[in-house]
Amino acid sequence: NNESDSISDVNRDKKIVLGFKNVTLHAGSTSLIYMIKQHLERNYKVNVEAFEIGRSEFKYFNVSNMYEVNNNSLELTIKNSKSNIILLDINNNENIEYLCDDVIYLIEPSILKINKLLSERRDVFNFLSNKKVILNKCILTDEEVSIFANEAGIKIYYSIPFVNDRIDNYVINSFIEKLGIVNKGGQGLFGFFNKDN
Repeated sequence: NNESDSISDVNRDKKIVLGFKNVTLHAGSTSLIYMIKQHLERNYKVNVEAFEIGRSEFKYFNVSNMYEVNNNSLELTIKNSKSNIILLDINNNENIEYLCDDVIYLIEPSILKINKLLSERRDVFNFLSNKKVILNKCILTDEEVSIFANEAGIKIYYSIPFVNDRIDNYVINSFIEKLGIVNKGGQGLFGFFNKDN
């Protein structure tokens, strides 16, 4: 790790699009996108833009390059973007997932949120069985996470506890390393950005 951490010149023209979708209500996709964006920009000097579709919550963060867009203009907006990474807050727009290189599904695993989810979508865990699911704002122990995954019949890709969104956090860095957006040697899922370059 050095102060001039940046993406490699070879990979500077690459672009990846990550979608984030709340499965349970208010699972935290908006705040998580903000924290990932800030972390990448501060620590990896990567150009990042974030778009939310059909809502306007990004404006409350008061930072640059976080926009509200409508569904009709999203594809062209992504195509014309000069950013290395685009983060999408998908909200309820399931028909735009094809624009993403990867989609992250967020669940807040409280009893209230899970029971409400199941009352509305009994088959939701069947749908999630082959998806990249993270538990967000999670206070479960590792053992409890395993029990939850087993009972739901899904794999948990990552578990994120409550995180202070005002500071850089090792949890966020660990998560983006697991995604393969950044890595420390070797190729990750995307393998575009290497902090040691």
